[in-house]
Amino acid sequence: MSDIHPLLLRQLRRLPQLDLDSHPDLQRLVTVVGKTYEDFQTQHQFLSHTLETASEELTEANERLRQESESRIRDLSKLFEETLNEQPNIIFRCARHEDAFQVHLARGRRLIARLGWNHNRLEKETIAMLIEDPRHSIHFLRAWKGEEQRFEIDFWHANIVCEVILLPIRENHKVKEIMGVMADITRQKAAEDRLRHASDDLTRRAEELEKNRRVMLSMIEDLDQSRTRITQERDRANALADEAASANRAKSDFLATMSHEIRTPMNGVLGFAQLLQQTILSDQQQDFVSAIRTSAEALLRVINDVLDFSKIESGHMEIEDHPFCLQTSVDDALGTVSTAAAEKGIDLAARFEPNVPTSITGDSHRLRQVLVNLVGNAVKFTPHGEVRLEISANKPDATGEIELTFRISDSGIGIPADQIGKLFTPFHQQDSSTSRRFGGTGLGLAICRRLVELMGGTIRADSTPDVGSVFTFTLRTRKAEDLPDLIQPVPHPGLTGLAALILDTHGWSRSVLAELLERWGMSVRVASTVSEARSSLLEGPISTALVDQGSAETPEGIEFVRELAESGTPPLILCPPGDLVAERDRFGDAISGTVSKPLKVSPFFNLLIKKTAKDWVPTPEVQPAASPAEKEQFELRLLLAEDNPINRKLALAALAQIGCTPDIAVDGQEALDAAVRERYDIILMDVQMPGMDGLEATRRIREWEADHQVPPAKIIALTANALSGDRDLCLKAGMNDYLPKPIKIHSLRDMIRSNSRPDAAPFQETPESQATRTLRQLAQELTVEDAVTLAAEFNQDLEAQIDSIRHSLDLRNDEDARRHAHSLKGSSSIFGLEDLRHAAAAVEKACADRDLNLANQLMPDLQKVAQTASRELHDAVQALGVNTVIFPMS
Repeated sequence: MSDIHPLLLRQLRRLPQLDLDSHPDLQRLVTVVGKTYEDFQTQHQFLSHTLETASEELTEANERLRQESESRIRDLSKLFEETLNEQPNIIFRCARHEDAFQVHLARGRRLIARLGWNHNRLEKETIAMLIEDPRHSIHFLRAWKGEEQRFEIDFWHANIVCEVILLPIRENHKVKEIMGVMADITRQKAAEDRLRHASDDLTRRAEELEKNRRVMLSMIEDLDQSRTRITQERDRANALADEAASANRAKSDFLATMSHEIRTPMNGVLGFAQLLQQTILSDQQQDFVSAIRTSAEALLRVINDVLDFSKIESGHMEIEDHPFCLQTSVDDALGTVSTAAAEKGIDLAARFEPNVPTSITGDSHRLRQVLVNLVGNAVKFTPHGEVRLEISANKPDATGEIELTFRISDSGIGIPADQIGKLFTPFHQQDSSTSRRFGGTGLGLAICRRLVELMGGTIRADSTPDVGSVFTFTLRTRKAEDLPDLIQPVPHPGLTGLAALILDTHGWSRSVLAELLERWGMSVRVASTVSEARSSLLEGPISTALVDQGSAETPEGIEFVRELAESGTPPLILCPPGDLVAERDRFGDAISGTVSKPLKVSPFFNLLIKKTAKDWVPTPEVQPAASPAEKEQFELRLLLAEDNPINRKLALAALAQIGCTPDIAVDGQEALDAAVRERYDIILMDVQMPGMDGLEATRRIREWEADHQVPPAKIIALTANALSGDRDLCLKAGMNDYLPKPIKIHSLRDMIRSNSRPDAAPFQETPESQATRTLRQLAQELTVEDAVTLAAEFNQDLEAQIDSIRHSLDLRNDEDARRHAHSLKGSSSIFGLEDLRHAAAAVEKACADRDLNLANQLMPDLQKVAQTASRELHDAVQALGVNTVIFPMS
């Protein structure tokens, strides 16, 4: 039994009386069972060993997992801590120990920093202070009772508003601790304030809107109630307007009638004075006639002021727009008042800034009217001293418009400050004594203001009593491209480098004249006394001298003039227009000529060139020249319809001067009968006649001509009316043209010429060329002999000028060619040779553009045009009736 498993053996021994040896089968069974015990023990040992091994491995794994978990927990805790610190709010936790609160946690460094708290002491002090603050402790007490709390704290020191939320934490149904959150709600509170204010404002606006709605409803009710009254007032206003229109028409009719009634006898006075001045009279008789004309013209000016004001007041004043020479208009305006200025010894002159164009577009008549009025007033109210006219211009704007500024200053009596604002009021004068002393209607400045405004400008006045006044006005204009600049403010080849002496006691005129000569290239010496003039002669020789009348009339001045003449430089005398002849007679050969003062620039330039620059030719004013009346005769059948005997006699005398003897009709019916009986070339028809007036007579003549298919006669209206619309009425009635009274001989001659039929042309006269008209004008400004001499010199030099241009082109010298072409362009315009001027200008432009091929192509045309111009100049000289012959260019 030794081989039986101990456990099985122990179990067998418990069985009594068991004999295995006697039972071989049982012994085998026991052996098998013992084997099984051994196998089980072996497996048990194996399993035990395996379990021990697995337990050790599991323990190691658990330890590793524990360590990793603790590391993760530490990382997450750190991250959570950092997150709590970086979030924008403060999160805290507090517990209650006995009777005190203790803060266990406080996180939120951003807000803590903004509040300026010390983070290290926060847990011990700050939150506890908040809790202990009587204003907030009540909330903590309520939280310990289990109530959630929400309240606000305003931290004034940091300008921050925070919201605090307290959440009770329970354990076993008791509050163990409190979690708190403190959030910055400053922006939210600001937004709430804005929203509240906006809501309040909206409420207020709604209330105002409701109030306005009620007011509007009330107004609508009032308007509805007023509608009837408005309709009644409108009807009454329409009735008043009709009455006003009727009154205006009556006023216009009255003015037209009074104008006619006053002008009719005045036209007779002026007309016969004009005819009388053309006869041989003694000096005293000439003075008497001049006085008659001056008085009559003064009366007409008063009438014209009233009529102009009436046209402006009724809105019938029209501003024309045509090209004209500004220099000439200014010269004419100053010439109108020059006699009055000379009688008082007033220094009068106009100064142009260099950039002012000499030719502009606009209404020359109205501009001249404004200048004459303002300059005339300056002369009138200046007992002695000077009157200045200064013209300047700004740069053209994007549209090409220029603003001109005219400044008229004087050294007169001045105007009190309280009167300045009333100056441009109609019928206003400073006081009755001024009116008695100086005269006038009080309308001049009111008319000037309106005319300036119609021309796109403004006008103002500045004045100091006993010192003087300054009137300044502007106007909008453009440079006239189709008119040449008569006198350009640039150095002139004929004057450049020459020396001039000016002796003038008047400082303003002296400076204006000196500046003008310097612009033309001359070197100028000025003197105010004879002794200063003599001293300036020591500086070197001079080419010309200009001496004013006041200096020349003194004994010392007379001697100085003689000295200049003996030295070979006879001076030019500056004097008023009325003294030109007297000064020539006084000094004779001792002077080289006389110059009107104030200067007329173009004639002065011509005279200066003639006397100083022997090798140059003058530039006349570009304006049509009327042929001499004595030499122009018309073969026409004329009818004169005029009821006033004086006007009839005046018209007959004027017509006789141009070789016309008309038939006479004294009213409209006689004019109609005469037109039916005879065929007339021209009918001069007075508009206002008794019985049938001129308008009705014209309408009936036109009807008769149409019914009988008769060629219509030219009917020219004669009227003293000056109100706007007269011309339209005449043309509407069938008249061809309009001639205002008083009749001027040259105007009548031009009117008859322009209305003559081809078969009724002037007797033995062919249409004059522009060259002939220009040469006639030049002859009037100088002398016929001088004009012909200049024409002959130009014609003689013409071929040489063409050759100079051609030679420069052959040498490929574009600058010399341009200069010669420019010179030819300027000199050809002097004699009205427009085709030649245009041809020379084309060559000049090609040379300026350095297109010499084009310039050479233009030369044959320039040669051909020059030959034609030479023949025109030859014919113009012959038309003057002189024996001088100039040979046309071949």
